Amino acid sequence: MRHGAVSLTRHPSQASTLKSAKTKAQNVAFPVKLFRGSNRLRVAILGMPKSGTSTLFHTVASTCVRSGELTGTDLPYDECQVRVDLNEIDLVHLPAVSSLHDLPAAQSATLRYLLWGNLRPAVAAHEDALPPAPFKPPDALIQVVDATALRSHLELTLELAQLGRPLVIALNMMDQARAKGIHINISKLQSRLGITVVPITAFMGKGITQLFASVLRVVRN
Repeated sequence: MRHGAVSLTRHPSQASTLKSAKTKAQNVAFPVKLFRGSNRLRVAILGMPKSGTSTLFHTVASTCVRSGELTGTDLPYDECQVRVDLNEIDLVHLPAVSSLHDLPAAQSATLRYLLWGNLRPAVAAHEDALPPAPFKPPDALIQVVDATALRSHLELTLELAQLGRPLVIALNMMDQARAKGIHINISKLQSRLGITVVPITAFMGKGITQLFASVLRVVRN
């Protein structure tokens, strides 16, 4: 043996154990798909007037908020990036809308964004050249619902469900609902709608973590 050379010998069973451990290490996968970088999610927050969409957005928004107007309208939108654990979400706050049917010309820009984003499908070839917003359509929707006026919001819920995008209901103002003696069976509501419902109180930040965890879960499923 030359000076400085090291000779390693392993017992056959030890070598087998190391080989097995190496194989297992190579096969270990991250338990869930991460949404980061170019793969990050785009999630739209919307709801009826006075449902609390602005409160929810500004509760979770970073200091870097970009604002603009939907093309051809004076309807504002806000956009920012938020982090949920190791995931990244581009969050868009859209103008309030009461229904997706019989929309005024200006409010139809919201529906066009929900359907197509900055894409130009053939069916829209006759419309203005510019898309309603300069970014891609949402991967998922959060509808903010006033828990004290649940019935009046559910028609919009059913309309949003027809868009075919993952949808989560943020059942807002739960504190006011309890103060008025209103009890909502969340499990039954979810079962009847077939949509995930998360109770929140946006201005206090309650339920926000669970809400975005539910959005990620619904998208993955």
